[in-house]
Amino acid sequence: MPPPGLTLMPEHGVDVPVWHGPDSQDSGNVTAEGLLALGVSSGLVERLRAWQEGWEHDPFTRSSPPQLRPGTPMTVRMARHLQAELPGYRIFLAVGSEPRPLDDWVGDRP
Repeated sequence: MPPPGLTLMPEHGVDVPVWHGPDSQDSGNVTAEGLLALGVSSGLVERLRAWQEGWEHDPFTRSSPPQLRPGTPMTVRMARHLQAELPGYRIFLAVGSEPRPLDDWVGDRP
């Protein structure tokens, strides 16, 4: 049985951009408190929260800045940090129509 998955995907109205699945018995958004309970450091939770806030609001264009979209080097690095702090999980990035496993990314480039 594969390890449970967590997917990094910003979405309007959430606190942190982390979701259960694929291959998880749970579904929906993972809260900051949920991540802390899993063992994620408070520093990484705050970085995830900052990514979510930056993605959600750009006062000039009203859309997410390109560097904050999933699959960019910064977001791949953040996913790698999450993977390092949660070795019992498989981390995915929501890019396109299907979440892609972090293992599919070479270096920090999509």
